[in-house]
Amino acid sequence: MAEIISEIIEEIVVKKMQSKTDPEEPLPSKSLGVVEFYSGIGGWHYAIRETGLNLKILAAVDINTTANQVYKHNFPNTKVLQRNILGLSAQELDSFLANLFTLSPPCQPFTRQGKNEDDIDYRTDSFFHLMGILSAMQKPPQYIMMENVKGFELSRTRGHFVHVLKELGYTFQEYLISPKQFGIPNSRLRYYLLARLSPRNFKAAPLQDTVEHLKYYIPTSFHDIHLKCDISSYLDDLSEIDVQQFLVPDRILEKYAQGLDIVSAKSHSSCCFTRGYYHYAVGTGSVLHHDCSVDLALAYQCYAEQKNNCDGIKSLKELKLRYFTPQEVAKLMSFPASHTFPTSVSNKQCYKLLGNSVNVFVVATLLCYLCSQ
Repeated sequence: MAEIISEIIEEIVVKKMQSKTDPEEPLPSKSLGVVEFYSGIGGWHYAIRETGLNLKILAAVDINTTANQVYKHNFPNTKVLQRNILGLSAQELDSFLANLFTLSPPCQPFTRQGKNEDDIDYRTDSFFHLMGILSAMQKPPQYIMMENVKGFELSRTRGHFVHVLKELGYTFQEYLISPKQFGIPNSRLRYYLLARLSPRNFKAAPLQDTVEHLKYYIPTSFHDIHLKCDISSYLDDLSEIDVQQFLVPDRILEKYAQGLDIVSAKSHSSCCFTRGYYHYAVGTGSVLHHDCSVDLALAYQCYAEQKNNCDGIKSLKELKLRYFTPQEVAKLMSFPASHTFPTSVSNKQCYKLLGNSVNVFVVATLLCYLCSQ
């Protein structure tokens, strides 16, 4: 995998040396103003910064107090509006003179685990209000980018949104992309919509799930990440005390040992981390086989033979199966190592916030593509 990614990067460099232009020219150096909606803990902010484009964040809007606390902790100089989007007006957004809107509306109405109530779920209200604002604006943004879960592409809400975009003169492209497609060892399949206001039109295209043409837009700042193709590059150097803090509890091993997705430092993939990680045992993200001196297969074989005994999980405990730390999860989602959480935010809150966040690398690459002409 490392060789493949190295070849991709080398090809990018060669193509740029052979021609003064990429398939599409970057935007002029004039600063473009950005308003982040559902800004969360700053994943969009990091992505915007990593593009290397002349983008200026005018405001970040989110109703979640804890998310805003984390955002301000990492970006103290950015204007954060703790607002319910339902309270925003077209006049207020016009006053920003923004060129780009980014948004990650609540995903619960569209998840496979949820009730899939789509547009009748109250959690879509703010997004529909935002669509109405967009229609009423005198100076709508030139660019819009949104992110959501797989499933949104089939929703009635998506139908409403693209209808509004078409009515306003936007052209758009849609993607289903996971960071694993770029060599990052984490699966996080997400839906993305990129829209441009006429005359900066997109070529018409069906929903896309390949990344071949996007390799030309990989931000230079991320090239080194692509060479870190196993999980070891994303792990913290934990003390034994820290390891103990993140060990999978005995009660979870006893009940869910067969359902855990277990990876090691040498693994090249990990499951998507959801907001339920560290709280629910199965289907919320991978756990790490910390002590690789203990053979995983043998430990599980021993467990199968002794699980009805009072010390049945003893062999599993020797593996030191542990949760990824919040910082490790953040790095697997391409957040920079400099990103931190306030000490007042608990681990459970950190995982929940990360589960609602974006992969910084994928968003940055798509932003580079969106903001080209």
